[in-house]
Amino acid sequence: MAAVTFDVPFVLGMMRLHEAQEMHQASHLADWIEARLEQGLHWFDHADIYGNGACETLFGQALRARPALARLIETRRTALASQGKLLETLSYQSTLKRGYTIVRDTNGNLIRSASSAAASDAFKISFGDGDVIAHPDGSSPPTAAKPAKAKPKGDQGSLF
Repeated sequence: MAAVTFDVPFVLGMMRLHEAQEMHQASHLADWIEARLEQGLHWFDHADIYGNGACETLFGQALRARPALARLIETRRTALASQGKLLETLSYQSTLKRGYTIVRDTNGNLIRSASSAAASDAFKISFGDGDVIAHPDGSSPPTAAKPAKAKPKGDQGSLF
């Protein structure tokens, strides 16, 4: 699978928005937001803690000044959410949840054939709900001896 790269930041942090005086004018900030959207940026990170709520207030004023911009952001957000759902559907974890497994040797390398599995001392099988260690001969891995139960101290006597 090819690596995913981004030509622009994936998320633009708005933490210091309130410090940029030129952005306090709603129309100027709306122009700036629109330019970021045209560059392909779809996600703006704000939190009520940023500037004690001032960043969210300024962003909201810009969107109210230009309602079409708010609709565009919502459209892009919806498209991004759809892509996220598709990515989740196509992920190997979803495949495992459907009943498939991944088999790896003890070094984490994929085992792609029964003959490779048979030649391994042990391997890890990954299921949708966790992993197990298996041995090609069906034996169980050695387990540590259980400590003997301590006998109760004192003379309790017999109950029967």
